[in-house]
Amino acid sequence: MRPMLIPDNVKEKEVEWVFAFNSYIKKEAKKYNLPVVSVEDRENYINEVKQLVK
Repeated sequence: MRPMLIPDNVKEKEVEWVFAFNSYIKKEAKKYNLPVVSVEDRENYINEVKQLVK
């Protein structure tokens, strides 16, 4: 079976969908006072998660 080739424009839409879904999840979490962690700063990510678990 040959692998299915996906055009680049579909991949772009998938990335757009992920960003939109991420934004929605963050808004919903904040609405219900759930913790939200941003992984932009990877050095402090583990420490931040540990603080939320305590």
